[in-house]
Amino acid sequence: MAKGLKLPYTGIFLLFAGLFWLSRTLEIWEHLPFLYSTEAFLFISAFLFLLFYILSGKTQGYLVVGLVLLSLGGTTSLPRKFDLPPFLAQTLFFHLLSLAFILVFLLHTRSQKSGGNRNWPFYPAAILFGTGVFIYLLDTEILPVTILQRFDLLWPVALIGVGLYLVINYLGRRGS
Repeated sequence: MAKGLKLPYTGIFLLFAGLFWLSRTLEIWEHLPFLYSTEAFLFISAFLFLLFYILSGKTQGYLVVGLVLLSLGGTTSLPRKFDLPPFLAQTLFFHLLSLAFILVFLLHTRSQKSGGNRNWPFYPAAILFGTGVFIYLLDTEILPVTILQRFDLLWPVALIGVGLYLVINYLGRRGS
């Protein structure tokens, strides 16, 4: 197989999505419940994007989308399959997305030369994992729900802090 095979990947995905949606509208797969489900669409879409990642010569964007779709498929199917309690089902979303970004590092960016762009998947992974833990602590009432009232002030301050950091970082790079 040629490395970096040039195909209209977005067009292929849109054809698949349209055919899948049309087949659901026309109830073609109604007698096959798994193929008629949202989970099937998410898992098949994930497989397509992971295949696009391989065929495109390892374009990182296809890997990220494929793994995020795979984690969304897991988020929709695992709670029903294993009858998870609601507080675990809610945190599963964040933990599977976190795992997707760890896999981006392991499968793609780990092999890059050391530098700033190599470790970027750890940032969204840590934020998503932390959010999942926070929601778990709230749902199991380990943390009191009244702590959420403090977020009325924390979120704007956090956004201002991150915004200032990004602007100052940009201006610092431009000046050098």
